[in-house]
Amino acid sequence: MASIPDATAVLGEPPWLFVGAQESVARERRDLLVERGVTHIASILRDAPPWLVHGRTSDPPPQFEHLHIKVEDTRAADLSKHFEAVNTFLTRAKAAGGRAVVHCAFGKSRSVAVVAAYLVEREHFSLGEALERIRSRRPVACPNPSFLAQLIRLELAIRPRALSDLRQFPSLPTHWAFVSWKVSPHVTCVACHARVMTVRRISAHPRVASVSNFLTREEAAAIVETAASDLHPSLVVRHAPPEPLLAGDEDAAPPARGGERSPGRTSWNCRVSATHPAVRGAIQRAAYLSGLLPSHAEPAQVVRSLPGQRYEPHFDWFDPTSEKTFAVKTASGGQRVTTTLVYLVEPELGGHTVFPRLRRGFEPVVGDALIWWNVGKDGREDAMTLHAGEPVIRGEKWALNLWLREKPRARGGEGTQ
Repeated sequence: MASIPDATAVLGEPPWLFVGAQESVARERRDLLVERGVTHIASILRDAPPWLVHGRTSDPPPQFEHLHIKVEDTRAADLSKHFEAVNTFLTRAKAAGGRAVVHCAFGKSRSVAVVAAYLVEREHFSLGEALERIRSRRPVACPNPSFLAQLIRLELAIRPRALSDLRQFPSLPTHWAFVSWKVSPHVTCVACHARVMTVRRISAHPRVASVSNFLTREEAAAIVETAASDLHPSLVVRHAPPEPLLAGDEDAAPPARGGERSPGRTSWNCRVSATHPAVRGAIQRAAYLSGLLPSHAEPAQVVRSLPGQRYEPHFDWFDPTSEKTFAVKTASGGQRVTTTLVYLVEPELGGHTVFPRLRRGFEPVVGDALIWWNVGKDGREDAMTLHAGEPVIRGEKWALNLWLREKPRARGGEGTQ
């Protein structure tokens, strides 16, 4: 069968399901639609074409079964409540051996979303496959962010353990890798990388949030495995020339440039490469939550704490009153804007992360994260971000530190991704 102008075939051989713009079902194309075998038309927009609505014009009744879903293309619109009606309509068209055109004003958002929902619910596509099928054939296809979130929630309800990773589909825009929606004033869900993170605002000043499902247990274990052989005693920012290693420390790794051993930080740590898939994904998620790009990231750091080891209260921002140190530390990338602390191994007891000035503490849970803004909205260092790692009492604590700077790191520098 011949094509339908201003509509795109998305399913069937020969094709029976089309996504189109309003022009695809214009009144002057009535005879053409009949000739091309169209039997069902679904109008997904506020006002359906008058000629398709029986009794609205002096034209003879249309020779099509017609469904009108009255909805506007806005972020406030709930399109999901109409998915079942469209599914039933299209299932009936398929069973009758007909041809269906689903249209909205421009064939970009509403019609694309309901057809994607049909492919997921009735044709057993993954959401990624459904969107790829449509957009690879109709490049203008782009459901608004709210409709995209509704589609993700649909897939989550159908296959909660097999959520699509929209990065994996070449026709889809890169920004679709992250889709967020509000659950309550203080809780936001973010779908990304085949998971849904739940972000809960803990404090407005300083800005602190907890994030569940930041890493899977498998990702956390993989990062621990890659870091284990490279651990060395943790260092802190050096404010004076380095001290020589103490007797008995000959086997310890030498202090890195700009760091020194301190009795206030008794853990072990190492850097992990962003070429590791789990680390790279973690940096991308931390960057999204920070409102920055991955190019702003310092090298990721893994920290291990054994019983009795701790990190005394400190800030992650660089002290602007230490002129020489501050200039060196901020030369590439500027000040640390955010910290994302991700738990890789949870101790049996102890090891909480505490914010003394907030009077809040957080228990380590594998895969969960804390994110806080080291600077206020005015860009100044926030003294309320004072935090500490309490001593581990039993077991081990492993964590991943991700720091994002105010500017992209210099090419070839530590934060290059």
